[in-house]
Amino acid sequence: MSVAVGQQKMFVDGAFVDALSGETMEVLNPATGETIAEVPKSGVEDVDRAVAAAEQAWETWRWKTPKDRMELLLKLADVMDENAEELARLESLNVGKPWWVAVDEPPVMSDNLRFFAGAARNLDELRRSVKNLIFIGIAPLTGAAILAYLFVKATIDLADVENSYSGQSVLGMGVPLAIALGFFLLGAVLLVAWRLAGNERFFGRRAFEAVEPGAGTGVSRT
Repeated sequence: MSVAVGQQKMFVDGAFVDALSGETMEVLNPATGETIAEVPKSGVEDVDRAVAAAEQAWETWRWKTPKDRMELLLKLADVMDENAEELARLESLNVGKPWWVAVDEPPVMSDNLRFFAGAARNLDELRRSVKNLIFIGIAPLTGAAILAYLFVKATIDLADVENSYSGQSVLGMGVPLAIALGFFLLGAVLLVAWRLAGNERFFGRRAFEAVEPGAGTGVSRT
């Protein structure tokens, strides 16, 4: 079985290019010895060119979000699935691999791409979860614990008559603490009086009011 020989190029910096030297080499099917393709014969300068292009691309790729990377990997997986038969045929010709083995490889490759695409997004979710735990969970709890400690310490200090600026006591408490407790009790009494007078709650949301479905939309239930 003869195979049409195609001349291929390297993909560097977003373009298909020849080797800088212009040299090419044949690709042989090890099972038959036939030439199946002609490809550029790359040298050190070609490697340097590819590395420079990769470093330049990294400046853009490094700022891509996990979501962006996931979407690109999924697109690549879709393209591989669409061309799975051709990829399997080329792999079989290139390494002399039996068809029944080569045909199973493209689905595995695209599946691996999808796995790592999901891993990229999961890592992003993990990062955000840790961030939320720190800033929404640990930080407020730590702050609350510090405030509670300071409140208790201040209460103990202010309750000590010796720490009172006047040196006097009210009901066995230092004057500053007595004044603070007095304002607290006054506020509680005023809130109770407010509610007993039939006014709405001073704090909190209003009571839930049921709304008939379709109200305000011109649609009535029958």
